[in-house]
Amino acid sequence: MKNKKIALSAVLVGSMLLSTSFSVYAESQNNEIGQIAQENTKKEEATETGIASYTKNENVYASLAADGTASDAYVVNHFSVGNAGKIVDYGKYDSIKNLTTLGSLTKKDDSVDFQAEDGEFYYQGQIKNVELPWKFAISYRMDGKSVTADELAGKTGKLEIRFQSTKNDKADESFYDHYLMQVSLTLDSEKTKNIVADGATVADAGAGRQLSFTALPGSDASFVIKADVSDFIMSGFSIAAVPYSMDIDMDQFNTDDFTGQVSELTDAVDKLNDGTKGLSDGMGKLCDGNEDLLSGSSRIQSGLNELSGNAATIIDASSQIKGALDKISEQLKNADFSGMSKLSKLPDGLSELAVALDNMQSGLVTLETNYTKAFTALDQLIQTETGTLTEEELGALQGCVQENTDASAAYQKLMASYQQLLTIKGAYQNVKPVFEAIQTTLSSENEQSVVNGISSISSNLKGIADSLSEVSGTDIAGQMNTLQKGLESLASQYGEFHNGLSSYTAGVGMLSANYGTFHNGLASYLNGTEKIKDGTLDLSDGMKQFSDGISDMPTQIQDTIDEMIGSFSGDDYEAVSFTDGKNENITSVQFVISTKGIEKAETEKVAEPEEKQGFGDRLKALFTK
Repeated sequence: MKNKKIALSAVLVGSMLLSTSFSVYAESQNNEIGQIAQENTKKEEATETGIASYTKNENVYASLAADGTASDAYVVNHFSVGNAGKIVDYGKYDSIKNLTTLGSLTKKDDSVDFQAEDGEFYYQGQIKNVELPWKFAISYRMDGKSVTADELAGKTGKLEIRFQSTKNDKADESFYDHYLMQVSLTLDSEKTKNIVADGATVADAGAGRQLSFTALPGSDASFVIKADVSDFIMSGFSIAAVPYSMDIDMDQFNTDDFTGQVSELTDAVDKLNDGTKGLSDGMGKLCDGNEDLLSGSSRIQSGLNELSGNAATIIDASSQIKGALDKISEQLKNADFSGMSKLSKLPDGLSELAVALDNMQSGLVTLETNYTKAFTALDQLIQTETGTLTEEELGALQGCVQENTDASAAYQKLMASYQQLLTIKGAYQNVKPVFEAIQTTLSSENEQSVVNGISSISSNLKGIADSLSEVSGTDIAGQMNTLQKGLESLASQYGEFHNGLSSYTAGVGMLSANYGTFHNGLASYLNGTEKIKDGTLDLSDGMKQFSDGISDMPTQIQDTIDEMIGSFSGDDYEAVSFTDGKNENITSVQFVISTKGIEKAETEKVAEPEEKQGFGDRLKALFTK
């Protein structure tokens, strides 16, 4: 009985000690809180007379529904106070909370007034139906059918998630234009297999796989996630948006090599421009003689036509001469020349015939000289001005002009004329052998030529005449014998001449028949050179425009690079308040946005009734924990 009393007394003493300890602790805590409150109140009273100097950061925390619809948000406003005093902040808050002191905050319409001491000050503002700078849309499909997030929980099959963000015109556009947005989603590795997410950065995150997507400033986000899922659940999307700023050291970017290569290109284009100018000038000089050349060709054509028209008469006359010589020579062999006293006049007649042949030869020599000049000039013109270009040269020329519209049009004209030149050259090559055959037939350097044949006949006639003159006038038999031998030799030589003359007239006929085609081709060629002249002039003008256009390219490229790097650095962006444009001294604004996850509904558990405990049981439990 005594032991029970001692135990009871110990319990009572312990309870009294605990009670006393709790009372002392509570009193000390109350005193400390009271002291803090009194100190804050004194500080607030001390700063009521001044306006605080400060900088401000805004951290926006927003919640989205599983389909991306925005709902509520709260903003933690952080002030770094330099001089204590009064602060007036602006924002359309539904409710506010002081996170730093026990001091009160005064909310009036869209403004919040409070006193702040030196150091850091925080308060929170709640916003309903917030308008974020971005609009979000999230949709789900399971096995090809659209489903809601609630219907997706616990499902098994082939999942497809589509995420989109676009600009919200109801919010300040500077956030959309200057903020980098990162979207992250973590999927359970056990419940999600065969993940396909183009454009995502994938990393292991504990027992899950974290997918991260990035949207650059001023651009919308759109991506698709596909996977095979079982008993599916997932946490929501996490979205962070901050000003896009890169600390770029321009000294690390040496663009001299690149701009130097561009300078080499501009120099090369300048040289090409000079070349096309020279080509244009050369074509102008070439075309200066086109009219005279075409006129000369017309005269050649007329002469050939006339010569070809008389060819039959010439051949017929030559045939008659040949037949007569053969007949005379044959008859002289057995002829009786007694009583032919007038034969003394024969040498004079033969001499006159020789003189006539000499005149004919002189005319043919003149024809051969003029013909050779015309043919040589024509051949040199064709061969010189229709040189072919290689595929590499054509490709290089096309590459230089394809970016310039005027130069490209000129290039097309030039190529058309160039193809026509090649056609003309081919036609000329076909008729060139006829030209050469005529030149050979007329040439005095050719022993078998017409000119040399006539010269030989003339010499023989002169020799016969001289021989007959030397014979005594009474020696008729001797004279006729000499004449017969001379005529026999003449007939033989004239046969060769006649054959050469036949070949010559046949060649003239062929040339006359084909020269029309050549003349027409020459006319087309000369017309083509005129077009080429116009084309090269256009090409020269186009190349000059092209050269002038790219002359400043190295500087423009450098300026563009500097501008692009400057836009990425974000140095020109000045932070503005998300809550109200009237707020000043804004250092930064950051957004932390999350969506509701997909979870299976939990089965409610029926709570078991608690056993009633007495004071002793509670006291015992306190000491046994």
